[in-house]
Amino acid sequence: MKTLTILITILISISLFGSQMERLQKTEDKLLELINKKFESGSKEDNIRKNDIRKELDSLIHYDSFSKNTLLGKDPKTKKSYWDSITTEQQKEFKTLFKELIQEAWIKELKDFNNEKNRTLKKGEKGNITYKNEKTKGNLSMVYTVITTEDEITNVDFRFTGDYITDFILDDLSVTKRYRKSFSKHIQQKGFDSLLEKMRTKLKELKEEK
Repeated sequence: MKTLTILITILISISLFGSQMERLQKTEDKLLELINKKFESGSKEDNIRKNDIRKELDSLIHYDSFSKNTLLGKDPKTKKSYWDSITTEQQKEFKTLFKELIQEAWIKELKDFNNEKNRTLKKGEKGNITYKNEKTKGNLSMVYTVITTEDEITNVDFRFTGDYITDFILDDLSVTKRYRKSFSKHIQQKGFDSLLEKMRTKLKELKEEK
């Protein structure tokens, strides 16, 4: 969850403008407006707010590419990627679960970070974000940032393909590759159906936790 907290911190704290920065700035304004509204948990208004947050995240993240890239590890049995080794039905369920897991975790972290951000504004001790630069080559863009908190300094970079985020780089380590390694290990040991079950269980836990 710490990884997601850092990603959310960057996402809703953009203060510069650029080809992608400008879009993130608009998203920041909308997300902060949504999470600062006080609604009873589980109420109609709260559910509408959550759906609006999901729409904002959907406008930034290309879930299909993100999820597919996490299954590009090679299956030793088929000699193909895990993605190409599973059925169309399994691909569809994996993409749906992966998207919902990211959304549920981000909604939780948005609320947690908003509380932290409000405390930070009063203390003025942490939450400092430095935007180094943004580079674009063809259809690919990288936004390089550094986040400094009371406890640590972390490099967090966004990788865009077109107008959508398709990967995050934390201290030179790709989040996609991190997932790929974890998923590949689980599939090798317990099979793909076990991975889907684990994802279903985690999604249920996140929803019940709220």
